[in-house]
This record gives sequence, structure tokens and C-alpha cells, in this order.
Amino acid sequence: MIWNLIRHGQTDWNLQRRFQGQTDIPLNDTGRNQAREAAARCKQKGLHFCRVYSSPLERAVETAEIVSGLKRDDPGFIIDRRLIEMDFGPLDGTAFDHEHNEKIGCLFTDPAHFCFPDGMETYQELLVRTADFVSFLLEKEGETGNENILIQSHGACLRGLLARLSQLKTDDFWRLTIDNCELFRYQVEGGKITKLDRPL
Repeated sequence: MIWNLIRHGQTDWNLQRRFQGQTDIPLNDTGRNQAREAAARCKQKGLHFCRVYSSPLERAVETAEIVSGLKRDDPGFIIDRRLIEMDFGPLDGTAFDHEHNEKIGCLFTDPAHFCFPDGMETYQELLVRTADFVSFLLEKEGETGNENILIQSHGACLRGLLARLSQLKTDDFWRLTIDNCELFRYQVEGGKITKLDRPL
């Protein structure tokens, strides 16, 4: 079984460099084109997705539909709230650079020592729910085979998933670049998880 983890396409808040967290911001036209390009590259690589697991947010669901070719009402299209973006609470909608937002403090530079404001999901809470999703998927989709499943999520949530799959440390949480519609691939066989080269 091959797990393909992908971030959604661009939104206007991505373009404006704002935290969007669990605010349901839709794809923009660039994001839809990114998803179409990702779908074309997957097709060129011979990737056919038998099932989709997606965040419930519209930007993720629409990206997953475009990339996989499955529709949200298809039995193989599964919405899972454990794949929703990190809840940035009071930071949502604000700029994520120091020049325009003093609230972010050491969030990006020293995440292990960031003081989470009320209403914001902590790293530990994110890691617990993403690890729970991985455990669930290992039990459900860990069998031998070359089938591909698509796991559709968001920048911070994907970092949480990769923390479990690739032993990413908290200090490295924001150092990993995850572009819109970038895909990460893992082969899962007999409970063993092996990182593959990314085709996108």
C-alpha cells in the first residue's frame, strides 16, 4: 500500500501570507490550476487513487477531488476531521511575518518554547490527533499491495503527520517546506513505513 500525502492548492490567504487554520477559505484560480497540474503529473506517473482521506475544509476537499478524480460523495472519498488544519485560534486571518504580527513571537524560530495563546491548538494536541490518524490508517490500510491512497491535508497538519512518519522533531517543525499541492509518498507494508521519492 502506498500513502500519498498532499497539501491543498493555493488560497487567497496563502497568497496574502495569512494564518488560515480552520477558517474555511476556498481555493483560488491558481490553487485549482495547481491541483490540475498535480493530477496531470500523477496520471503521467501512472498513479491511480483507490481511496481518498481528506480534511473537511473546502480547500482540501476540492483539491482532493481534482487530484484523485473521485468526488466527495463517492464511497471511496472519506472525510476525516483528524486531517483538518491546525487551529491557530486568535492568529487566524493575521499576517504570519514578524513585521506585521508581534503575536507570533518564537512560533517559527523556536517552536518548542512558543507560548500558545488561549484558543490555539498546541503542537502536542496536533501530534496526538495526527498520530491517532496514522495508527488508524495502519490498521485499515496497512496491507501489502501497490494500491495508492491519497491523504489530503494542510501545511501544519502535514507536518504533524510527517512527525510520526519521518520522526520529525519539534525544532524542525517549520523548517520543512511544504508547497501547495506538493506530494509526499510512503510505502506501508506489514506495519513498516518507508519514505519514497516524491514524484511531484
